[in-house]
Amino acid sequence: MKRTYVVVNIFWLVLSTAVCVESWSLKVGGLHNPGPGFLPFYTSILLGLLALISLLQTLKESEGPASEIWGGIQFGKLAILLGTLFLYVFLLDRLGRSEEHTF
Repeated sequence: MKRTYVVVNIFWLVLSTAVCVESWSLKVGGLHNPGPGFLPFYTSILLGLLALISLLQTLKESEGPASEIWGGIQFGKLAILLGTLFLYVFLLDRLGRSEEHTF
């Protein structure tokens, strides 16, 4: 199980590095005058930092049984959360359409 987490974290590190390099070529700009690469650049930096932290934590801790992963999950709350998100996505499209535009 630990090997899987290491591989996934390395994947996210590589992906965030690639996005960071490509977004730099789009002109990042500054805080008051952002360019087209501003959001992807800083988002990829954040993703890379989170992947690095997760990788270091994974390498630091010892491997335990897989049952500990699902031990603390409250499936009722998870079902409510997923249902609410699906309802939000469904209603967002319906509520966003209007027959009359008043601009």
